[in-house]
Amino acid sequence: MIPRPLAAGRFIAGVRHWQEPLRDTLDSLANGYQLALEVGDLESAAICAEVYGYHAYFSGQELTQLESVLKTYSQGIQAIQQQTMLLWNEACRQQVLNLLGQSNDPHHLIGDAYDEMLSLPLQQAYKDGFGLGMVYLYKAIACYLFEQHHQAIENLNTAIQFFQSFASFAGAPVFQFYTALAHLAVHDISAPELSNSFEQSYVQLQTCARYAPANHQHKLELVRAERYRVLGQYHDAEDAYDRAIAGAKENEYIQEEALANELAAKFYLARNKLKIASVYLQEAYYCYAQWGAKSKTDALEADYPQLLQPILQQRYQPFGTLETLSSMNQPTLSLHASESASQTATGMGINAGFDLVSVLQSSQALSELLDFNQLLTQLCQIILQNSGGDRCALILPNPDEGWQLRALGTVSTVRVCNTPLDNNPELPDKLIHYVKNTQEVLTINGLKIDLPIIDNYLQKHQPQSIVCLPILHQKRLKGILYASNQSTRGIFSSDRILILNFICSQAAISLENARLFEQQKQAEIELQQNNAFLEAQRESSFNGILVTNTNRQISAFNQRFLDIWGIPTALADTKEDDKLLGFALSQLIDPQEFIGKVNYLYEQPTVISHDEIVLKDSRILERISNPVQLSSGEYCGRIWSFRDISDRKRLEQDQQRLNTILEASSDYIALADNQGTLLWLNQEFRNLFPERTAETIQNFKIPDFHPDWANTVIFKTGLPTAIEQGTWLGELAILNSLGQEIPVSLLIIAHKSEQGEVKYFSAIMRNISQQKQNEQALIEKSQELEVVLQELTQTQLQMVQSEKMSALGNLVAGVAHEINNPVGFLQGNIQPAQDYVQDLLGLIDVYQTEYPQDNKNIEDEIEAIDLEFVREDLPKLINSMNAGVDRIRNISDSLRIFSRKDQEHKTAFNIHDGIESTLLILKHRTKANEQRPKVEVLKNYGKLPEVQCFPGQLNQVFMNILANAIDAFDEVNQGKTFKEIATSPNTIMISTSVLDEQVQIQIQDNACGMKPKTVERIFEQGFTTKEVGKGTGLGMAIAHQIITEKHGGTINCTSEPGQGTTFTITLPLVDM
Repeated sequence: MIPRPLAAGRFIAGVRHWQEPLRDTLDSLANGYQLALEVGDLESAAICAEVYGYHAYFSGQELTQLESVLKTYSQGIQAIQQQTMLLWNEACRQQVLNLLGQSNDPHHLIGDAYDEMLSLPLQQAYKDGFGLGMVYLYKAIACYLFEQHHQAIENLNTAIQFFQSFASFAGAPVFQFYTALAHLAVHDISAPELSNSFEQSYVQLQTCARYAPANHQHKLELVRAERYRVLGQYHDAEDAYDRAIAGAKENEYIQEEALANELAAKFYLARNKLKIASVYLQEAYYCYAQWGAKSKTDALEADYPQLLQPILQQRYQPFGTLETLSSMNQPTLSLHASESASQTATGMGINAGFDLVSVLQSSQALSELLDFNQLLTQLCQIILQNSGGDRCALILPNPDEGWQLRALGTVSTVRVCNTPLDNNPELPDKLIHYVKNTQEVLTINGLKIDLPIIDNYLQKHQPQSIVCLPILHQKRLKGILYASNQSTRGIFSSDRILILNFICSQAAISLENARLFEQQKQAEIELQQNNAFLEAQRESSFNGILVTNTNRQISAFNQRFLDIWGIPTALADTKEDDKLLGFALSQLIDPQEFIGKVNYLYEQPTVISHDEIVLKDSRILERISNPVQLSSGEYCGRIWSFRDISDRKRLEQDQQRLNTILEASSDYIALADNQGTLLWLNQEFRNLFPERTAETIQNFKIPDFHPDWANTVIFKTGLPTAIEQGTWLGELAILNSLGQEIPVSLLIIAHKSEQGEVKYFSAIMRNISQQKQNEQALIEKSQELEVVLQELTQTQLQMVQSEKMSALGNLVAGVAHEINNPVGFLQGNIQPAQDYVQDLLGLIDVYQTEYPQDNKNIEDEIEAIDLEFVREDLPKLINSMNAGVDRIRNISDSLRIFSRKDQEHKTAFNIHDGIESTLLILKHRTKANEQRPKVEVLKNYGKLPEVQCFPGQLNQVFMNILANAIDAFDEVNQGKTFKEIATSPNTIMISTSVLDEQVQIQIQDNACGMKPKTVERIFEQGFTTKEVGKGTGLGMAIAHQIITEKHGGTINCTSEPGQGTTFTITLPLVDM
């Protein structure tokens, strides 16, 4: 996970330097700056840039290049408007400029970047502890370097007042270091003890060196050397100076290596050992020169011309300069390089002095280029001009795409490109990978080398001289240079490699500057986009927006602001603050109060204000003022928001009048939100609950004021009807504080938004106690049967509320009950009807026997009704009717079994009857239709004893499982034809058995099956795979609860996608 830039920047600034080498934080800070810009965290970007500056300064980065980097970062910080961090960075840059010799007074931070005469008072006013501490630390360092020791102590004493503001940062150890050195420099040798300030800093520096020796051990050794000097322990001082010099050199603190050499030289000079002093001072001079501190080298030349005479005499000798360059910038040569690489080329006619001047001028030109492509082009040209090669290539890393060929140059042209290194036909990629991995300079003459790096490219082109060297910056690989000469061997001599290495070292810094410049340009683009976005936000606001700075000057406003105040466009275009303010004041009833409030808010920059102002035209404006603060806490102005609330105030007045009417009403009136939470009760309603105050009303909901039966009506009927139709009217009851029911006539009104969403409900209840008492008197005089029926109806309602079965069970029970009455009538009358028919047929037989004579009319009628067929078919017809009645009776019994009500205790029940009754209920879903054949239900029933259980609950389980199986068939059948389904019919297999004193029921289907993750959650409450509106996620959770908790059994599900699903239920035969 990528860390937040702000947290990462603070961690680097406040933590890492206490354990890691300070220079190792620079890449992280540069990357943090880029990341912060990418995510829009402008404060973090500024922090990373500013911390980079003083970390680079304290770690001894070359000053010329450092000044360029600091300037680039300052431009970036300026673009993102982080003024505090800009001031801190510019103070560091001014310190660098002073050391570069661009100030006549290096003891004071006054110049193009920072002017302490102007900035220090502002920083003191803003209580900028960190900035003030760092400024006085910089001044103390400069005073010590230029031997103004008492002034250095004065600056350190001022800096210590702000020490807590920078105590955790990299400046703290530096403060202790120079405090110790400065007090040793002014110590009176005759004094018996060292100062307390020295002792405290000495102890702190020892702690720093213990945890981060790479940063502070050499500092501690130098302080020890000076301490030994003061105490007269000269032998120990000599060793300590050398340890300080060696440590600073090893850890690349060039400025402190220079200081240690300078102090050692002064130590030996004081003891009149001039030759030794001269050696140390010359080394100090070289180190200061390498650091770029021209003002310091000028001071040494002025103070010690005799000791520096060897250097001053060689200043214009070119080969001496080349030797200096070699000592400063010696590359690591590969052991596999050709021998000629270690020798100076002969016969080449190189004018070393001219070449070096040209190289230095070219390096200076590189440092001034910020466009990346121009930099690559000029770098290739400089390399070709100074290397002796006729072809060169620059290979650079891309964080996202790996190493790439970025420039390819010949004597005639340079091509900027962007192609991968691997398998690149224009490069010897094996050779380049070798240098990338070893970071060593490799030269090849005549393609003779003992490494397996001669690839197809080299075999094809046969260059006679090759050099490939790493481009390093702070010991980190920034790129690779490849150069070759097609015709001449030994062209890349040690001198040329030294020059190329120097060019590449300078190029690495220039490439980094160009990268920072690109980042800055991108940040400026993003800032412009952000400003455009903010302006669009401002213009899209319904409020009038006015932005002012700390000087009360108008920075911006939107069109809505002009519209609200009626400011003419011509006046707005002038952007004259006084005229705009005067126009606004002329519209106010009380302009003095307005001005007074504005003055107060500017005097109290942290106050947020929200009030109303009245205009002469009777309009009322809502005014909100918020301070604008940076995340650093710096106050930079105010945002004023104005909204015309005249209509709202009129509505509030109307609302107040309405509230007065409602409060005086004798009805109970309430207002609740769409979740049922009470928002308001009128006085008549509140009188029912004297212990509940207006403040505690919102702790209650609608059900708290009604009996359970009334809540059922409200939530099942009243609210749904009001939501659908707008209102609902019914008779219910409310509870008083004693819990007594008060009958009321209730009107519920649903108040909806323009989109049709319910926002809140209002209820008007009228006390109908007297009306109900009259009705009760009439009910008491009604017939006993009506009373009994009413009681039965009430009992039935209560049973419905406590019923665990679904609504389907109640419906089925009613249907079965209604069927039984006519079925009983039919069954009771079919047999008598059959007897009567037999009697009539017998009478016809007797009649025909007694009166055999023919009668034409009777014969015709007998023939017409086909008496013989009737005689034969009528008994069959009656028998068929009897069979139909039996079938209806069986169906009724099954419905009754399915819908039977559970008692409070378990009863004996035939599991098979429950399954059969459930299948009967679902038969309409299993039979064939136009889309599919019928669902085959296969049964493999074992011999089961009756089980002690709650039958209705078990039927609910069977219903849920079987209904889900049929739903699964509907899903898997989608897109299939009738014939395809018939080929592999939908089948449900139900098996029962007795295993280990347990009844086992298995219900298996061959539908689509389920994924393992679905099976894991099948019994989880609220989980469903069905579409919205088709499933609640409760069915299988209820089934699991019924089987496991109510019956002490188990229910498991196994399923495979495409194979089907099996539910296995076990119930104990012994009542648990």
